[in-house]
Amino acid sequence: HLTRPRATKSPRPDIVIHGAALPPRDVSSIKGLAVTTMPRTVIDMAAVCDEETVDVALDAAIRKGMSSSQFLRRLDVIARRGRNGVAMIKKLVAERVTEQGLTESMFERLLLRALRKAKLPLPVCQMVVGDARVDFAYPDRHIVTEADGYRWHDGRAAFERDRLRISELAARGWRVLLVTWLQLKYRVEDVIDRVRRALDVMAPAR
Repeated sequence: HLTRPRATKSPRPDIVIHGAALPPRDVSSIKGLAVTTMPRTVIDMAAVCDEETVDVALDAAIRKGMSSSQFLRRLDVIARRGRNGVAMIKKLVAERVTEQGLTESMFERLLLRALRKAKLPLPVCQMVVGDARVDFAYPDRHIVTEADGYRWHDGRAAFERDRLRISELAARGWRVLLVTWLQLKYRVEDVIDRVRRALDVMAPAR
């Protein structure tokens, strides 16, 4: 997607040209190429992308150092213009108010979305347990849920470190649930059912 002062015919079907004047505060540069700032990019994405894509992009921008206050200021100004996607982006911002911590990958964000959609309690993101940092944790129930991405396990050393970490968590009394990308993509109902059953089994004593 390209933005110009005036909309013109696109030279290619995979390029969309938008006609709009960009204020200087919404423009940055990468290696001399003019680009929109992270806040403006995320806000613009909300007008043309689905919610799942924008949700992942918002987390990525925050991880890369996007200022929350700067983002909210720009959203407040642009929202007054009745832009498409404003309701969506406000919803995603509101959801993060109730979340504890920030996800570190698209995989984790999609897993968190699945837990929220199923109306399960939201876990703490990127919590430190002993010497390990885990993707999601329910500290009151001693449950850890890990987005088990295959690409991170290339090599015997990485595999051994990961299994040692899981064993250490188990030794400390934590129940570890591993969720693979294929499970999340094709059998999300089974994933949610496992988390729900674990939460029921490990429910705090009353």
